[in-house]
Amino acid sequence: MINVGSKRLGRTSLAFPQAAQTCHSVNTFRRMLRCNITGAIMKFLVSVAFAAMMMFGAAEASTGYASYYKSGRLTANGEHFLPLGLTAAHRRLPFGTKLKVTNLRNGKSVVVRVNDRGPFVRGRILDLSLGAARVIGIAGRGVAKISYVVVN
Repeated sequence: MINVGSKRLGRTSLAFPQAAQTCHSVNTFRRMLRCNITGAIMKFLVSVAFAAMMMFGAAEASTGYASYYKSGRLTANGEHFLPLGLTAAHRRLPFGTKLKVTNLRNGKSVVVRVNDRGPFVRGRILDLSLGAARVIGIAGRGVAKISYVVVN
């Protein structure tokens, strides 16, 4: 504690005087600071992991939104569509490319094989089969933020 005139200031007040004044109590400010630091650490760790995946031989990696589909007869490469299979549709990757897809909300991942073209909805980067969507936990939500890395 530091005495300034008749006021006693703690370390928190010295480091962030405006924020400490706007908080109702020092404990509330410390809780806010802890949450912000935790969020910053998580963002840093995700970016480091993404950079490591790019450095160690990943031909392509991307982050965006994915959806799933469960109906259809034939895929773009001529195979019969299996809704419970672990397959995906991508706009330009070659057929047969294997991708490790990770749901960024819960951290679950699955390896899928590209055998179709799509998605044909703006803002989405991947369409998963129902089976792959169930594995990573997006079948109930329909759309989720994911990242993928080419693994072969």
